[in-house]
Amino acid sequence: MADFSAWPNSCSCHPLQFLHARRRGQHHRPPLDPVACDDDSQKTVEVARQFVEQAVKLLADQPAANGLTMRGFSNKPAIPGYEEVYGLKAAAIAVYPMYKGLAQLAGMEIVGQPGSLSEEVDVLAEVWNDYDFFFLHFKYTDSRGEDGDFDAKVKVIEEFDSIIPRVVELNPTVLIVTADHSTPARDVSPARSTAAVSGESRSSATPAAASSGLRW
Repeated sequence: MADFSAWPNSCSCHPLQFLHARRRGQHHRPPLDPVACDDDSQKTVEVARQFVEQAVKLLADQPAANGLTMRGFSNKPAIPGYEEVYGLKAAAIAVYPMYKGLAQLAGMEIVGQPGSLSEEVDVLAEVWNDYDFFFLHFKYTDSRGEDGDFDAKVKVIEEFDSIIPRVVELNPTVLIVTADHSTPARDVSPARSTAAVSGESRSSATPAAASSGLRW
């Protein structure tokens, strides 16, 4: 897919209207075409239109979802960088591409090319003395919650927990583990007495199971 970030702003691509339509037994409607706000946005709109057209063809026979939603088309915003605002040289370490892009927009430098959480911590250790602030992102607590897979979500939370001692060994001045939102997964096992169904609800067997999107 083309990089839209270098092109002028366009109004947006309207969400496609027929996700899951066949499974619900509804008649699907064709997607709305993207609309440009001005002449400078025409190139972005045309690329977006072609992308949706090709994607719909590829997804046409899929039983669960036969379309997609596109969003977030824009220019690079004119905002001050992280170092300018906070006086700290910041690095970002991530596997998932979107968070690399967001970190760049905030003025962080993308370091390393990790393919796993363990490799992210390897990169962190390698560049520890080169930066003042680190943003390390772990996507898969969120993903497993979106999948509705309770046991897999517990597993990736435990995976995240296991790397904390490696970070502590680096002796950070401040260490923050946080999430931008919850992505709960229901526990349907009869062996556990309480299902984790919200950010506040916890399984009696796995206290951290309802956490999501861990980030630090």
